[in-house]
Amino acid sequence: MIIATANVVLTVINAGSGVAAARLLGPGGRGELAAAQAVGGLVAMFATLGIGEGLVYAVARRHDSASRSLPAAAIFIYFGCAIVVPFGWFVIPLLGLDGPSQSAARAYSLVAFVFLLGLPGLVLRGLGNARGWTVFRLIGPIAWLGAIMLGPLLGHSSLRIVVTFLTLQVPVLVAYWAFMFRKGKIRRPSVRRDGVPMVRFGFPLLLSSLPALLSLRLDQLVLATQVSTTQLGIYAAAAAWSTLAVPLASAVGNALFPALAAAREPEQQSFLAPVMRRTILLSVVLCAGSAVLAPIGLRLIFGSPFASAGRVAVVLCAGALFLCISAVAGEALRGLNRTRSVLTGEITGCILGIGALALLLPRWNLIGAAWASCIGYSATAFVLLRALAAHQGQPVAYFFVPTSSDAQAIVAGARQFAARKLKRS
Repeated sequence: MIIATANVVLTVINAGSGVAAARLLGPGGRGELAAAQAVGGLVAMFATLGIGEGLVYAVARRHDSASRSLPAAAIFIYFGCAIVVPFGWFVIPLLGLDGPSQSAARAYSLVAFVFLLGLPGLVLRGLGNARGWTVFRLIGPIAWLGAIMLGPLLGHSSLRIVVTFLTLQVPVLVAYWAFMFRKGKIRRPSVRRDGVPMVRFGFPLLLSSLPALLSLRLDQLVLATQVSTTQLGIYAAAAAWSTLAVPLASAVGNALFPALAAAREPEQQSFLAPVMRRTILLSVVLCAGSAVLAPIGLRLIFGSPFASAGRVAVVLCAGALFLCISAVAGEALRGLNRTRSVLTGEITGCILGIGALALLLPRWNLIGAAWASCIGYSATAFVLLRALAAHQGQPVAYFFVPTSSDAQAIVAGARQFAARKLKRS
Protein backbone atom coordinates (compact mmCIF):
# COMPACT_ATOMS: atom_id res chain seq x y z
CA MET A 1 0.00 0.00 0.00
CA ILE A 2 2.88 2.37 0.76
CA ILE A 3 4.38 1.77 -2.69
CA ALA A 4 1.02 2.24 -4.42
CA THR A 5 0.37 5.47 -2.50
CA ALA A 6 3.87 6.69 -3.34
CA ASN A 7 3.28 6.00 -7.02
CA VAL A 8 0.06 8.00 -6.91
CA VAL A 9 1.95 10.88 -5.29
CA LEU A 10 4.69 10.57 -7.90
CA THR A 11 2.08 10.63 -10.64
CA VAL A 12 0.62 13.84 -9.25
CA ILE A 13 4.06 15.43 -8.95
CA ASN A 14 5.12 14.37 -12.45
CA ALA A 15 1.81 15.54 -13.86
CA GLY A 16 2.32 18.85 -12.09
CA SER A 17 5.79 19.11 -13.61
CA GLY A 18 4.42 18.45 -17.09
CA VAL A 19 1.64 20.98 -16.70
CA ALA A 20 3.99 23.59 -15.23
CA ALA A 21 6.49 23.09 -18.06
CA ALA A 22 3.74 23.40 -20.66
CA ARG A 23 2.17 26.47 -19.07
CA LEU A 24 5.38 28.31 -18.21
CA LEU A 25 7.57 27.38 -21.18
CA GLY A 26 5.08 26.73 -23.98
CA PRO A 27 5.34 23.94 -26.56
CA GLY A 28 8.83 25.02 -27.64
CA GLY A 29 10.35 25.04 -24.15
CA ARG A 30 8.56 21.80 -23.29
CA GLY A 31 10.09 20.26 -26.39
CA GLU A 32 13.60 21.32 -25.37
CA LEU A 33 13.16 19.65 -21.97
CA ALA A 34 11.79 16.51 -23.62
CA ALA A 35 14.83 16.34 -25.91
CA ALA A 36 17.17 16.81 -22.95
CA GLN A 37 15.49 14.02 -20.97
CA ALA A 38 15.36 11.63 -23.93
CA VAL A 39 18.96 12.04 -25.11
CA GLY A 40 20.70 12.90 -21.84
CA GLY A 41 18.75 10.22 -19.99
CA LEU A 42 19.95 7.60 -22.46
CA VAL A 43 23.58 8.48 -21.73
CA ALA A 44 22.96 8.49 -17.98
CA MET A 45 21.23 5.13 -18.06
CA PHE A 46 24.09 3.47 -19.90
CA ALA A 47 26.62 4.97 -17.46
CA THR A 48 25.04 3.13 -14.51
CA LEU A 49 25.99 -0.28 -15.99
CA GLY A 50 22.76 -1.83 -14.70
CA ILE A 51 24.24 -2.03 -11.20
CA GLY A 52 21.14 -0.61 -9.54
CA GLU A 53 19.01 -3.68 -10.24
CA GLY A 54 21.90 -5.92 -9.23
CA LEU A 55 22.15 -4.08 -5.92
CA VAL A 56 18.45 -4.57 -5.17
CA TYR A 57 18.67 -8.27 -6.01
CA ALA A 58 21.83 -8.83 -3.94
CA VAL A 59 20.39 -7.14 -0.86
CA ALA A 60 17.02 -8.88 -1.20
CA ARG A 61 18.72 -12.28 -1.34
CA ARG A 62 21.04 -11.53 1.62
CA HIS A 63 20.17 -8.63 3.86
CA ASP A 64 23.47 -8.86 5.71
CA SER A 65 25.35 -7.98 2.50
CA ALA A 66 23.90 -4.46 2.30
CA SER A 67 26.81 -2.67 3.99
CA ARG A 68 29.29 -4.17 1.50
CA SER A 69 27.12 -4.23 -1.62
CA LEU A 70 26.39 -0.50 -1.46
CA PRO A 71 30.00 0.76 -1.73
CA ALA A 72 30.81 -1.95 -4.29
CA ALA A 73 27.96 -0.74 -6.48
CA ALA A 74 29.08 2.87 -6.03
CA ILE A 75 32.62 2.05 -7.18
CA PHE A 76 31.46 0.35 -10.37
CA ILE A 77 28.98 3.10 -11.22
CA TYR A 78 31.56 5.82 -10.58
CA PHE A 79 33.90 4.34 -13.15
CA GLY A 80 30.99 3.83 -15.53
CA CYS A 81 30.06 7.50 -15.21
CA ALA A 82 33.65 8.64 -15.62
CA ILE A 83 33.90 6.79 -18.95
CA VAL A 84 30.41 6.95 -20.47
CA VAL A 85 29.33 10.51 -19.64
CA PRO A 86 32.32 12.22 -21.36
CA PHE A 87 31.80 9.94 -24.35
CA GLY A 88 28.14 10.94 -24.39
CA TRP A 89 29.09 14.63 -24.41
CA PHE A 90 31.09 13.93 -27.56
CA VAL A 91 28.26 12.00 -29.26
CA ILE A 92 25.31 14.29 -28.41
CA PRO A 93 26.31 17.09 -30.85
CA LEU A 94 26.32 14.50 -33.66
CA LEU A 95 22.59 13.84 -33.23
CA GLY A 96 21.51 17.08 -34.87
CA LEU A 97 19.85 18.75 -31.86
CA ASP A 98 19.66 22.53 -31.85
CA GLY A 99 21.92 24.54 -29.53
CA PRO A 100 19.66 24.85 -26.43
CA SER A 101 18.49 21.22 -26.62
CA GLN A 102 22.07 20.02 -27.09
CA SER A 103 23.35 21.89 -24.03
CA ALA A 104 20.44 20.75 -21.88
CA ALA A 105 20.93 17.11 -22.99
CA ARG A 106 24.60 17.24 -22.04
CA ALA A 107 23.72 18.61 -18.62
CA TYR A 108 20.97 16.03 -18.10
CA SER A 109 23.44 13.19 -18.69
CA LEU A 110 25.02 14.18 -15.36
CA VAL A 111 22.00 12.67 -13.65
CA ALA A 112 24.07 9.46 -13.70
CA PHE A 113 26.17 10.88 -10.86
CA VAL A 114 23.00 11.76 -8.97
CA PHE A 115 21.86 8.15 -9.43
CA LEU A 116 25.13 7.06 -7.81
CA LEU A 117 24.38 9.26 -4.80
CA GLY A 118 20.88 7.79 -4.60
CA LEU A 119 22.04 4.16 -4.30
CA PRO A 120 21.11 3.95 -0.58
CA GLY A 121 17.49 4.15 -1.68
CA LEU A 122 17.93 0.93 -3.68
CA VAL A 123 19.40 -0.75 -0.61
CA LEU A 124 16.27 0.17 1.31
CA ARG A 125 14.19 -1.29 -1.51
CA GLY A 126 16.09 -4.57 -1.31
CA LEU A 127 15.61 -4.64 2.46
CA GLY A 128 11.87 -4.19 2.02
CA ASN A 129 11.89 -0.76 3.68
CA ALA A 130 9.10 0.77 1.60
CA ARG A 131 8.95 4.03 3.57
CA GLY A 132 12.66 4.74 3.28
CA TRP A 133 12.74 3.87 -0.41
CA THR A 134 9.72 6.10 -1.02
CA VAL A 135 11.56 9.08 0.44
CA PHE A 136 14.42 8.57 -2.00
CA ARG A 137 12.02 8.17 -4.92
CA LEU A 138 10.39 11.50 -4.13
CA ILE A 139 13.63 13.51 -4.14
CA GLY A 140 14.11 13.58 -7.91
CA PRO A 141 10.51 14.40 -8.96
CA ILE A 142 10.21 17.12 -6.32
CA ALA A 143 13.53 18.62 -7.46
CA TRP A 144 12.36 18.51 -11.10
CA LEU A 145 9.09 20.25 -10.24
CA GLY A 146 10.97 22.85 -8.22
CA ALA A 147 13.41 23.52 -11.06
CA ILE A 148 10.55 24.00 -13.52
CA MET A 149 8.67 26.32 -11.17
CA LEU A 150 11.83 28.40 -10.94
CA GLY A 151 11.92 28.53 -14.75
CA PRO A 152 10.59 32.11 -15.07
CA LEU A 153 13.29 33.33 -12.67
CA LEU A 154 15.92 31.46 -14.69
CA GLY A 155 14.96 33.11 -17.95
CA HIS A 156 13.01 30.15 -19.42
CA SER A 157 16.31 28.38 -20.16
CA SER A 158 16.09 24.58 -20.43
CA LEU A 159 19.79 24.32 -19.55
CA ARG A 160 19.36 26.30 -16.35
CA ILE A 161 16.34 24.23 -15.39
CA VAL A 162 18.34 21.00 -15.77
CA VAL A 163 21.29 22.40 -13.79
CA THR A 164 18.94 23.54 -11.02
CA PHE A 165 17.34 20.10 -10.98
CA LEU A 166 20.72 18.45 -10.46
CA THR A 167 21.85 21.00 -7.87
CA LEU A 168 18.76 20.65 -5.68
CA GLN A 169 19.30 16.91 -5.16
CA VAL A 170 22.99 16.76 -4.35
CA PRO A 171 23.00 18.24 -0.79
CA VAL A 172 20.23 15.89 0.38
CA LEU A 173 21.87 12.77 -1.01
CA VAL A 174 25.36 13.68 0.18
CA ALA A 175 23.98 14.30 3.68
CA TYR A 176 22.49 10.80 3.76
CA TRP A 177 25.79 9.23 2.73
CA ALA A 178 27.49 11.15 5.55
CA PHE A 179 24.85 9.85 7.95
CA MET A 180 25.48 6.27 6.87
CA PHE A 181 29.23 6.65 7.31
CA ARG A 182 28.75 7.98 10.83
CA LYS A 183 26.43 5.11 11.73
CA GLY A 184 28.93 2.55 10.44
CA LYS A 185 26.52 1.15 7.85
CA ILE A 186 29.16 1.08 5.12
CA ARG A 187 31.95 -1.51 5.18
CA ARG A 188 34.88 -2.12 2.87
CA PRO A 189 33.65 -4.29 -0.01
CA SER A 190 35.31 -7.10 -1.89
CA VAL A 191 35.15 -6.40 -5.60
CA ARG A 192 35.11 -10.08 -6.49
CA ARG A 193 32.65 -11.20 -3.82
CA ASP A 194 30.32 -8.19 -3.69
CA GLY A 195 30.77 -6.33 -6.96
CA VAL A 196 31.14 -8.96 -9.66
CA PRO A 197 27.84 -10.81 -8.87
CA MET A 198 25.95 -7.52 -9.16
CA VAL A 199 27.55 -6.86 -12.54
CA ARG A 200 26.66 -10.37 -13.72
CA PHE A 201 23.06 -9.82 -12.69
CA GLY A 202 22.81 -6.20 -13.71
CA PHE A 203 24.66 -6.07 -17.03
CA PRO A 204 22.06 -8.10 -18.95
CA LEU A 205 19.49 -5.75 -17.44
CA LEU A 206 21.57 -2.81 -18.65
CA LEU A 207 21.52 -4.32 -22.12
CA SER A 208 17.75 -4.76 -21.78
CA SER A 209 17.36 -1.25 -20.35
CA LEU A 210 19.01 0.24 -23.40
CA PRO A 211 16.40 -1.07 -25.86
CA ALA A 212 13.74 -0.49 -23.17
CA LEU A 213 14.64 3.17 -22.91
CA LEU A 214 14.98 3.35 -26.68
CA SER A 215 11.50 1.85 -27.04
CA LEU A 216 10.09 4.23 -24.44
CA ARG A 217 11.90 7.30 -25.73
CA LEU A 218 12.53 6.25 -29.32
CA ASP A 219 9.67 8.30 -30.68
CA GLN A 220 10.84 11.44 -28.87
CA LEU A 221 14.50 10.76 -29.69
CA VAL A 222 13.71 10.64 -33.41
CA LEU A 223 11.21 13.50 -33.27
CA ALA A 224 13.83 15.65 -31.53
CA THR A 225 15.88 15.54 -34.73
CA GLN A 226 13.02 15.49 -37.26
CA VAL A 227 10.42 18.03 -36.09
CA SER A 228 10.37 21.42 -34.40
CA THR A 229 10.59 21.74 -30.62
CA THR A 230 6.98 22.95 -30.69
CA GLN A 231 5.75 19.70 -32.24
CA LEU A 232 7.97 17.71 -29.89
CA GLY A 233 6.46 19.58 -26.95
CA ILE A 234 2.95 18.70 -28.13
CA TYR A 235 3.92 15.04 -28.47
CA ALA A 236 5.56 15.04 -25.03
CA ALA A 237 2.34 16.36 -23.48
CA ALA A 238 0.37 13.57 -25.16
CA ALA A 239 2.87 10.99 -23.93
CA ALA A 240 2.67 12.32 -20.38
CA TRP A 241 -1.12 12.07 -20.41
CA SER A 242 -1.12 8.54 -21.81
CA THR A 243 0.99 7.12 -18.98
CA LEU A 244 -1.43 8.00 -16.18
CA ALA A 245 -2.15 4.29 -15.64
CA VAL A 246 1.49 3.15 -15.64
CA PRO A 247 2.34 4.10 -12.01
CA LEU A 248 -0.15 1.52 -10.71
CA ALA A 249 1.52 -1.28 -12.65
CA SER A 250 4.94 0.06 -11.69
CA ALA A 251 3.96 -0.04 -8.03
CA VAL A 252 3.04 -3.71 -8.34
CA GLY A 253 6.26 -4.45 -10.22
CA ASN A 254 8.35 -2.56 -7.68
CA ALA A 255 6.95 -4.74 -4.92
CA LEU A 256 7.19 -7.97 -6.94
CA PHE A 257 10.89 -7.78 -7.75
CA PRO A 258 12.32 -7.99 -4.19
CA ALA A 259 9.44 -10.20 -2.99
CA LEU A 260 10.08 -12.83 -5.66
CA ALA A 261 13.85 -12.59 -5.17
CA ALA A 262 13.45 -13.34 -1.45
CA ALA A 263 10.76 -16.05 -1.80
CA ARG A 264 11.12 -19.76 -2.49
CA GLU A 265 9.71 -21.35 -5.64
CA PRO A 266 6.40 -22.64 -4.20
CA GLU A 267 5.68 -19.22 -2.71
CA GLN A 268 6.52 -17.53 -6.01
CA GLN A 269 3.99 -19.57 -7.93
CA SER A 270 1.19 -19.05 -5.41
CA PHE A 271 0.84 -15.27 -5.75
CA LEU A 272 2.45 -14.30 -9.07
CA ALA A 273 -0.32 -15.15 -11.54
CA PRO A 274 -3.23 -13.56 -9.61
CA VAL A 275 -1.21 -10.38 -9.13
CA MET A 276 -0.47 -10.25 -12.86
CA ARG A 277 -4.10 -10.76 -13.91
CA ARG A 278 -5.53 -8.23 -11.49
CA THR A 279 -2.99 -5.59 -12.40
CA ILE A 280 -3.71 -6.04 -16.10
CA LEU A 281 -7.47 -5.79 -15.48
CA LEU A 282 -7.07 -2.52 -13.60
CA SER A 283 -4.70 -1.23 -16.29
CA VAL A 284 -7.28 -1.88 -19.01
CA VAL A 285 -9.87 0.18 -17.14
CA LEU A 286 -7.48 3.05 -16.42
CA CYS A 287 -6.03 3.19 -19.95
CA ALA A 288 -9.51 3.19 -21.49
CA GLY A 289 -10.56 6.02 -19.20
CA SER A 290 -7.44 8.01 -20.06
CA ALA A 291 -8.14 7.60 -23.79
CA VAL A 292 -11.73 8.79 -23.47
CA LEU A 293 -10.77 11.88 -21.46
CA ALA A 294 -7.62 12.75 -23.45
CA PRO A 295 -9.03 15.36 -25.90
CA ILE A 296 -10.77 17.33 -23.14
CA GLY A 297 -8.13 16.81 -20.46
CA LEU A 298 -5.20 18.00 -22.54
CA ARG A 299 -6.97 21.23 -23.48
CA LEU A 300 -8.08 21.96 -19.92
CA ILE A 301 -4.86 21.03 -18.14
CA PHE A 302 -2.08 21.91 -20.57
CA GLY A 303 -3.82 24.78 -22.35
CA SER A 304 -5.19 25.45 -25.82
CA PRO A 305 -1.74 25.33 -27.55
CA PHE A 306 -1.71 21.59 -26.74
CA ALA A 307 -5.24 20.84 -27.97
CA SER A 308 -3.90 19.10 -31.08
CA ALA A 309 -2.23 16.48 -28.85
CA GLY A 310 -5.59 14.78 -28.18
CA ARG A 311 -5.53 12.36 -31.13
CA VAL A 312 -1.92 11.41 -30.41
CA ALA A 313 -2.73 10.80 -26.75
CA VAL A 314 -5.60 8.44 -27.61
CA VAL A 315 -3.26 6.23 -29.63
CA LEU A 316 -0.57 6.33 -26.94
CA CYS A 317 -3.11 5.33 -24.28
CA ALA A 318 -3.52 2.04 -26.15
CA GLY A 319 0.24 1.59 -26.05
CA ALA A 320 0.28 2.41 -22.33
CA LEU A 321 -1.65 -0.78 -21.63
CA PHE A 322 1.28 -2.80 -22.99
CA LEU A 323 3.67 -0.65 -20.95
CA CYS A 324 1.70 -1.66 -17.86
CA ILE A 325 1.96 -5.34 -18.76
CA SER A 326 5.70 -5.03 -19.37
CA ALA A 327 6.20 -3.14 -16.11
CA VAL A 328 4.82 -6.06 -14.10
CA ALA A 329 6.09 -8.96 -16.22
CA GLY A 330 9.58 -7.47 -16.50
CA GLU A 331 9.94 -6.95 -12.75
CA ALA A 332 8.62 -10.45 -12.13
CA LEU A 333 11.25 -11.93 -14.44
CA ARG A 334 13.94 -9.89 -12.68
CA GLY A 335 12.84 -11.30 -9.34
CA LEU A 336 12.99 -14.81 -10.82
CA ASN A 337 16.54 -14.11 -12.07
CA ARG A 338 15.45 -14.40 -15.72
CA THR A 339 17.27 -11.29 -16.84
CA ARG A 340 18.07 -12.60 -20.31
CA SER A 341 14.36 -13.02 -20.99
CA VAL A 342 13.91 -9.34 -20.16
CA LEU A 343 16.72 -8.52 -22.58
CA THR A 344 15.09 -10.58 -25.35
CA GLY A 345 11.75 -8.88 -24.86
CA GLU A 346 13.15 -5.37 -24.87
CA ILE A 347 15.32 -5.99 -27.94
CA THR A 348 12.33 -7.43 -29.83
CA GLY A 349 10.18 -4.43 -29.00
CA CYS A 350 12.94 -2.00 -29.88
CA ILE A 351 13.61 -3.57 -33.29
CA LEU A 352 9.94 -3.66 -34.24
CA GLY A 353 9.44 -0.13 -32.93
CA ILE A 354 12.33 1.19 -35.01
CA GLY A 355 10.99 -0.50 -38.14
CA ALA A 356 7.48 0.82 -37.55
CA LEU A 357 8.78 4.30 -36.88
CA ALA A 358 10.73 4.31 -40.14
CA LEU A 359 7.58 3.36 -42.03
CA LEU A 360 4.94 5.42 -40.23
CA LEU A 361 6.66 8.66 -39.21
CA PRO A 362 7.23 10.00 -42.76
CA ARG A 363 3.59 9.34 -43.68
CA TRP A 364 1.64 10.37 -40.57
CA ASN A 365 4.06 12.48 -38.52
CA LEU A 366 3.10 12.51 -34.81
CA ILE A 367 0.27 9.99 -35.21
CA GLY A 368 2.65 7.67 -37.04
CA ALA A 369 5.18 7.93 -34.22
CA ALA A 370 2.44 7.09 -31.70
CA TRP A 371 1.38 3.96 -33.61
CA ALA A 372 5.01 2.89 -33.96
CA SER A 373 5.40 3.13 -30.19
CA CYS A 374 2.31 0.96 -29.69
CA ILE A 375 3.76 -1.72 -31.96
CA GLY A 376 7.05 -1.75 -30.05
CA TYR A 377 5.36 -1.81 -26.63
CA SER A 378 3.03 -4.65 -27.60
CA ALA A 379 5.89 -6.79 -28.92
CA THR A 380 7.84 -6.40 -25.68
CA ALA A 381 4.81 -7.26 -23.55
CA PHE A 382 4.08 -10.39 -25.60
CA VAL A 383 7.65 -11.72 -25.37
CA LEU A 384 7.84 -11.06 -21.61
CA LEU A 385 4.54 -12.82 -20.99
CA ARG A 386 5.70 -15.80 -23.07
CA ALA A 387 8.93 -16.02 -21.07
CA LEU A 388 7.08 -15.79 -17.77
CA ALA A 389 4.60 -18.46 -18.81
CA ALA A 390 7.38 -20.79 -19.97
CA HIS A 391 9.28 -20.37 -16.69
CA GLN A 392 6.19 -21.14 -14.62
CA GLY A 393 4.99 -23.98 -16.87
CA GLN A 394 1.64 -22.32 -17.58
CA PRO A 395 -0.10 -20.98 -20.72
CA VAL A 396 0.13 -17.26 -21.42
CA ALA A 397 -3.58 -16.82 -20.77
CA TYR A 398 -3.03 -17.95 -17.18
CA PHE A 399 -1.17 -14.69 -16.52
CA PHE A 400 -3.07 -12.46 -18.91
CA VAL A 401 -6.80 -13.28 -18.95
CA PRO A 402 -8.61 -12.14 -15.77
CA THR A 403 -11.15 -14.39 -14.08
CA SER A 404 -14.32 -13.56 -12.17
CA SER A 405 -12.45 -14.18 -8.91
CA ASP A 406 -9.90 -11.54 -9.90
CA ALA A 407 -12.65 -8.96 -10.41
CA GLN A 408 -14.22 -9.93 -7.09
CA ALA A 409 -10.85 -9.62 -5.33
CA ILE A 410 -10.36 -6.11 -6.75
CA VAL A 411 -13.82 -5.01 -5.62
CA ALA A 412 -13.30 -6.53 -2.17
CA GLY A 413 -9.92 -4.83 -1.86
CA ALA A 414 -11.40 -1.48 -2.86
CA ARG A 415 -14.14 -1.86 -0.27
CA GLN A 416 -11.66 -2.74 2.47
CA PHE A 417 -9.50 0.23 1.55
CA ALA A 418 -12.48 2.58 1.59
CA ALA A 419 -13.67 1.16 4.91
CA ARG A 420 -10.26 1.73 6.51
CA LYS A 421 -10.16 5.29 5.26
CA LEU A 422 -13.66 6.01 6.57
CA LYS A 423 -12.82 4.44 9.91
CA ARG A 424 -9.71 6.60 10.27
CA SER A 425 -11.60 9.76 9.35
